[in-house]
Amino acid sequence: MKVQNINKRITGWCRSGVILALLFLVSYPALAIRTDTLNSVSSSAAQNTDKIKLYFKLGKSLFTKNPSSTLDYMQQIIALDGIEENPLYLEALGYIGRVHHLFGDYFIALDYQRKRLEQAQKKQDTLQMIKAMNELASDYLATEYKQEASEYWTKSLFLAEAIDNKKYLATISLNLVKYYRVLGEYHIAMKYLNKIEQGFKGQRNAYITRAFLQKGEIYLDNQQYAQALLYTKKAYQNCLDQRKSLSLAKAYQNLGRIHTQYKKYDLAKQYLDSALYIANAREAYELKGAVYQSYVALFEAQNNDRQVLYYYKKLAKTKEKSYNEKQAKYMADLYSKYKANKKEKEIALLKKNALLKASELKRKRIANYSLWIGLFFILALLILIAIYARLKNKSNKRLVLKNSHIEAQKEEIQVQKEHIEQKNTLLESIHRKVTDSIRYAQTIQSAMLPNESLLKRVFSDVFVCFLPKDIVSGDFYWTAKVREKNLLAVADCTGHGVPGAFMALIGTNILNDILHTLDSNDPAQILTELDQRVREVLKQEQKMNDDGMDITLCSFDTTNPAETQITWCGAKHALMYISKGMEKLQVVRGTNKAIGGFYQNQNKTFINQTLTLDTPTTLYLTSDGFTDQKDENRAKYGSLRFRKLLGDIAQLPPQIQKNKIEQEFYNHKGAAEQIDDVTVLGVQLYPKR
Repeated sequence: MKVQNINKRITGWCRSGVILALLFLVSYPALAIRTDTLNSVSSSAAQNTDKIKLYFKLGKSLFTKNPSSTLDYMQQIIALDGIEENPLYLEALGYIGRVHHLFGDYFIALDYQRKRLEQAQKKQDTLQMIKAMNELASDYLATEYKQEASEYWTKSLFLAEAIDNKKYLATISLNLVKYYRVLGEYHIAMKYLNKIEQGFKGQRNAYITRAFLQKGEIYLDNQQYAQALLYTKKAYQNCLDQRKSLSLAKAYQNLGRIHTQYKKYDLAKQYLDSALYIANAREAYELKGAVYQSYVALFEAQNNDRQVLYYYKKLAKTKEKSYNEKQAKYMADLYSKYKANKKEKEIALLKKNALLKASELKRKRIANYSLWIGLFFILALLILIAIYARLKNKSNKRLVLKNSHIEAQKEEIQVQKEHIEQKNTLLESIHRKVTDSIRYAQTIQSAMLPNESLLKRVFSDVFVCFLPKDIVSGDFYWTAKVREKNLLAVADCTGHGVPGAFMALIGTNILNDILHTLDSNDPAQILTELDQRVREVLKQEQKMNDDGMDITLCSFDTTNPAETQITWCGAKHALMYISKGMEKLQVVRGTNKAIGGFYQNQNKTFINQTLTLDTPTTLYLTSDGFTDQKDENRAKYGSLRFRKLLGDIAQLPPQIQKNKIEQEFYNHKGAAEQIDDVTVLGVQLYPKR
């Protein structure tokens, strides 16, 4: 302990001595330097103008390859006297902001662009105001204040319209299109794309090509493949003469995606091959990654697992290479910035030496005096170091270092352990709360569905096999009685889990409301009204979303004991039944249109179909969850196999049928994940002849 205390004291003396020596050596010569550099470096106005033009030209040319040099030249421009009146001053401010944006210094970039905007407003320079607002929007988009980006783009667009600047109208509109696409506001994005299309009607340029590409991608994202193909082909034709342009490559990629949806796999692969060729030639790694992703989708559609794995590996390598190149560029920028700073210091040092020549004799005298003082301190330091070296024992040093490292590691491990435990506790709490909320939602959904006793009062021999994928379900079943006729429905809503359950709740409430307002037992009329109300509730004309449901709705007329008349209507669902004496299950298909969804200028027609049953018959109303379920080898159960299962068990009692259906489902699924909600509702009818 004594040796350690002595070591600490000697170390402190050494540090203090070094600091005092350096301060003394630096401060004394500085007292003799005269600060009269401004008068010696002043130049004429003509020389300044030529220098500004040269620096701006050099900085602008180096922006993509060496942004640090651009920053150096532009800062030298704005540091000149009287520069504010020069037209290149605002451009220099803009370039400084753009370089800081590249370096990730977004708030510094915002400061320069705000200064540029203020100066442009003072000069009433509308074009510079537009440029500054456009750059401000890009900077805000990179921060957490993204709403500010939309406001600045809207303001700059208004100014561009005022001066009829088509170039910036198109540039800003395309930026707003990307912004609203991210938000999912496709109708607003379409408005700006239509403006670009009208502004450049009949022309072939980069702006109209990008607009066509964006329109095609929006229609592709909304599964409107015909429109997507139309606009993507327009973009493709616009840039055919640019054989290796990125726009042409993007058009090829989107054509590949569209033809994948049309199941024209050979043609889709040709387009993707063309896109990949251009991406390789241009070394566009982000585009290569997107093309590889499209290859994956293409071969997944063909169930070609080998090719899917191959392109997944390609995608991973491309992302890694893109990351490495970005890192290398970032390090090169840092190195360029270091060299620029070093060069600036060297220039400043040369100027300083030139200014000090007049007082060289005086500085030499002070320097000599400082040197002797410095030597004294250095000698004292050497003596202290010698004493320290003599007292320091190597074994003690090694032990102290080892112990300090061990203690530091222990503290770090303990801090990490406590941090992980806190995170785990928080995650468990959040998971418990979310699960409790969903289970409460399950209780609410169970209360909305008809219970077994209600179903058996209406249909004496009935069963429901209801197997949600998650805790709550996007499937629902429903029954009601209107003017001596019993209504029964099974519906499969878009999605599953909580989103699907919300759709199921909307569907149930609308059906109940329809009965109160229409008082109708006509299935086609009820489904037509249901379709209209779902689209109104979800605002699908404005939002362009395709949420909705597939449904089977039956009306049972049992007033004649000798026969049962069933009137039914289906929206993308089928009714299955088998009567005594039949060899196999019968399938009656409904209308090939779902309830709800975005259908522009399309009128849906739902048609009733009638069955008259005078022999014992079993009817089945189902969702598609059972048939779509995959086993551990990713093989679906399939419709034919499902119908055979129902035909084999149709004569058994309802509860036994339910047990066999559930047993068959879980045997097929095995350890695979359940992919959708499952609902199978069976009714046995026995007319009295």
